[in-house]
Amino acid sequence: MLEPSRYLSLSNVPFGPFSLKGYELLLPLIYFVAFKYRKRPLKECTPFFLPLFFLSACISLLNGLRQGYGVSAFNYFRPYASVWMAVAVPLFFKDTRETERLLKFFTFWATFFIIVEMVALQTGLGYNFVYSPIRASYSSLLSDTSCSNMAFIFIYAFAMFDFGMKNALAYLMLIGFSFVCTIISSARAVWLGMLVSVAGFFAMGRLRSKLYLTLFSILGIIALFFLGSLYIARYDMTLAERLPSLFSTEEGNAHWRLLAWSQTIDDIRQHLIIGWPMGNEPLFYVESSGIFCTNAVHNEFLKITRYMGLPGLFFFLCLIFTYLSKSLKYVIRYRGDEQRKMLALFLCAVFIMVTSAFSQRITSIDICPFVWSVFGLIYLRSLEAEERANQGAAQ
Repeated sequence: MLEPSRYLSLSNVPFGPFSLKGYELLLPLIYFVAFKYRKRPLKECTPFFLPLFFLSACISLLNGLRQGYGVSAFNYFRPYASVWMAVAVPLFFKDTRETERLLKFFTFWATFFIIVEMVALQTGLGYNFVYSPIRASYSSLLSDTSCSNMAFIFIYAFAMFDFGMKNALAYLMLIGFSFVCTIISSARAVWLGMLVSVAGFFAMGRLRSKLYLTLFSILGIIALFFLGSLYIARYDMTLAERLPSLFSTEEGNAHWRLLAWSQTIDDIRQHLIIGWPMGNEPLFYVESSGIFCTNAVHNEFLKITRYMGLPGLFFFLCLIFTYLSKSLKYVIRYRGDEQRKMLALFLCAVFIMVTSAFSQRITSIDICPFVWSVFGLIYLRSLEAEERANQGAAQ
């Protein structure tokens, strides 16, 4: 939580021509401590495709440095250093009970920071004027990384909830608050990710949980009715006007994405195997304005393919499949609290994958360490189950 959002964060630390986020200075220390005090062998905690995926990123970086992109190549590579958080978590922790305090810590501080941003928003201090040649718009603090944090909290608490559980009222309040935060953020990628995750819960949850889902869905619709008149300064419209654009392909940002994806696919065709060097920014033609601009493609799968080629995309998809398959096997095998905890992590991973198809979740410098930690928690829980099974067989 050293980088809770792009607006509430530590200052960048300059190192010659480079500038690093505060948490990036801690990553090497985290990795060193995890390895030094490891609870199990490194090989056991490292999925086969993870080093291959990271190697693909390193090759693209070296290619970019060789072609003179320098600092730009390094900046494109930086988020991929966080991929090892998926290894550090199962390496350092013996079982998932040791991580529960960290999850509570994340929940508390993410909620605290979002409240700070909401107060800033209401006091007139929460707007950052963003100007581009295409349009001028207001972007509120309650967007991007912060709403992603609250979406994780919503999905996890939603999947874990049971009226008979301890602190059920606190969970219920957290579900309601995090839901409201993600809705008023007006981030459509987050909305879609939550929708798919909740649908996944409905398909995989227990019958009793599905009754809760029905109740929460009704409450959610009521909440949307009352929030409909809320003005979203970032898009200069009310929430009720923003909601119908969820699946619109003609809306400004959606139309721009489709154009960017099409042109990125054309780029990929030129270097299918080795990809483009990191630092070589894509140049998109913005049809509505008749100009060229450089910008992120807002699709992690296309972004990875552009810089790492088809091999990099293959390693990435195999890596994600490894985590998702392990979590699904766990959900099918276990019942009760154990099942709910893994199901919650699985749905968080699904949220990451869905939103990554429309935004920058995996390579967002503000949130990527936590994103990979989610996969690390999945791997830790599956390793813990395997160790229990082996002990039972030995007895």
